[in-house]
Amino acid sequence: MNITEPLRRIARVAPDTVAIVRPDGATVSFQALDRWIDRVVFRARPLALRPGDIVGVTMTPPYQMEGLVLTLAMARMGVATVRASLPPERLRLRLFEADDGPPLSSGNAAFDRAWQTAPSPDEHAPVAAMHEGGAAICQILSSSGTTGFPKEIPISHDLMARRVYGWWLGNGGGTAVRLLEMNLNGSLGLVQILRTLWLGGTVVLPNRQDPAGTIARHGVTTIFVPPFAMAGLIDALPPGAGPFPTLRTIESGGSFLPPDLAARAAARLCPTVISNFGATEAGIVASAPMAALTAHPGAVGYVFPGVTVEATTENGNPLPAGTEGLLRFRGDMVASAYLWDDKASRTAFRGGWYRGGDLGSVGPDGMLYLSGRVADVIDVGGQKIAPRAIELGLMALPEIADAAVFGVPDAAGIAQVWAAVLSDRPLDRAALTGFRDSLPAWQAPRAILRVQALPRNPAGKIQRDKLVALARQIERAPDDGVLEVFQLDRA
Repeated sequence: MNITEPLRRIARVAPDTVAIVRPDGATVSFQALDRWIDRVVFRARPLALRPGDIVGVTMTPPYQMEGLVLTLAMARMGVATVRASLPPERLRLRLFEADDGPPLSSGNAAFDRAWQTAPSPDEHAPVAAMHEGGAAICQILSSSGTTGFPKEIPISHDLMARRVYGWWLGNGGGTAVRLLEMNLNGSLGLVQILRTLWLGGTVVLPNRQDPAGTIARHGVTTIFVPPFAMAGLIDALPPGAGPFPTLRTIESGGSFLPPDLAARAAARLCPTVISNFGATEAGIVASAPMAALTAHPGAVGYVFPGVTVEATTENGNPLPAGTEGLLRFRGDMVASAYLWDDKASRTAFRGGWYRGGDLGSVGPDGMLYLSGRVADVIDVGGQKIAPRAIELGLMALPEIADAAVFGVPDAAGIAQVWAAVLSDRPLDRAALTGFRDSLPAWQAPRAILRVQALPRNPAGKIQRDKLVALARQIERAPDDGVLEVFQLDRA
């Protein structure tokens, strides 16, 4: 199946149903969306694209709608799309917005205003042939890059369909009006769009100047928002706005959702906040309402149907339920290899399993617990420390909204535990001292840095290397046994 085939069907059986709400409030019906996709297919003919080609596409404001249509049109043709910043030798060409794209060259092509508008209802619009899809690649996603350079994961039409089905099984199907407060270029973007549209639902693109009005005007029933964007969404609400009667759920994914932030979303938006956990290589593998997670420190959700998660030793031997180890994932939603990186593929994908460096355990009831990543473990003179437990302890303090723990080498090259915390009010130094004293000396943060923002990559993952660089800018690190709080500029 081609991932655009369900859209064409709905365009025929329910043509006037609203498929997309643009940031300015204008709506695009399923019929108009399908005709627009076909128009781009025909406009792309002079580019001589062939099934199996790879083109770079960027979906950035104010062109998110146009970028989405372009992505779907390429998929309809059997052409794969990928981030436009990929090296040019790996691309057939780059497609960019005519107003502000790179200079024209043999490797670049502009899609101009004629591409960027849907055909009018009375305009003749021929129907484009549809590639069969199936095993053909429709999108190439980039890994988070937290363990080095980003790697490229090919997503076929069939794999994308299985990930859509996985969302329905894990978090429920049903028609939704879904506001996507997220980067549509990311690993969760297209699957959230298809998850909504395939059931005849409506995707609402964000209007960040008026989120409350957008929710109210369009009867938004669910919002998908990564944790790093959730605070901004809440802060943009007018005083007194919310909770919203049409909202049924707030969903989050891409990185760990701090309990304090989830509580703010429940109070201002709607009571049901759902946390999702996964990886670009594996898709979303677990989820649960935050109400079911708060009593289980480190829990990220119940494993989805059709997904198997195991904790193993470093040698790949399975561990008993509840025992912490290196997590591996298997299921229909899991990719099988990276593109252009055979060495990384052999390391991460073995025997049908994906092993990406996450540490955790799976309880007998299927609850998945995450303790961190192998790459984040801090070696303090031979003692291994997983940052997640310390971060959770810091975030349990009322004034701390988010935290990141990292290792900073001292003059002898031995890592020392440091922490960066996010807070919108003065820190309680006595509480921080008490927390520090409750830990073994080798786990206690030597310094706690108060920052205005935690550095994150586009996927929302904390960039600990930038925090290490930030710590090294401090002229004098605190002596052992002394807690100091620094106010630093935005990281």
